[in-house]
Amino acid sequence: MNRVNGCAVYEHGSRAAEATVFLHGFLGSGADWDPVAKPLPGYRVAFDLPGHGATPIEVLSEITLGELGLGLLSAIEALEIERGVRVRQID
Repeated sequence: MNRVNGCAVYEHGSRAAEATVFLHGFLGSGADWDPVAKPLPGYRVAFDLPGHGATPIEVLSEITLGELGLGLLSAIEALEIERGVRVRQID
């Protein structure tokens, strides 16, 4: 696990390859995707959204869906993922 813009990030494969971004469900973690992501080809990345897994938030702070989306977008941009992005979700 690495950190990008404060988010815990789980990466597999080369960043030069086409990317697949995995999203966890409510109260999940990017690590939930490891059994699925590890054997797949390409660059696979999963994030712990704020307040989930190893990505902290301030106690008693409010998080909106918009803030979760902006946090994810910020991390994707920091990793320079520009092509082949497919987003999947598990609940």
